[in-house]
Amino acid sequence: MEALRQRLEGYVEALVGQNWLEVYRYTEPSFQEACASGDFALAAGISMERLAQLLGLPKGTELRLRGEVMEIEIISAERARARGDFRLYADGEPVEFGQVDDSGREWVLVRGEWYIRMDDEDCRVPSPS
Repeated sequence: MEALRQRLEGYVEALVGQNWLEVYRYTEPSFQEACASGDFALAAGISMERLAQLLGLPKGTELRLRGEVMEIEIISAERARARGDFRLYADGEPVEFGQVDDSGREWVLVRGEWYIRMDDEDCRVPSPS
């Protein structure tokens, strides 16, 4: 459990810092085989820009996440689900944008290391609006 918590904390730190290449290092190896690190980083960065647009924020607004791991549910010896408490800030002010899926993300143990399970969509660059 301690190894998983350390990986989760590193992932959250990278996510909050919007260090997309570091976030990528926490994704499961099968995802990394299907999605190049540069594609992932580009998709994540563009997703943040699109989110700002969808929220109607002025161009150039700095979006930041703040968050922490709240709960770890062990599903099996090689699977877990982690939930976090994340808040979005625009130029330092909290942003409210309705209900957010709080079901958490699945983590898997691969060759002795914990990785977050990602979906194919996590590698796709959002289409222009």
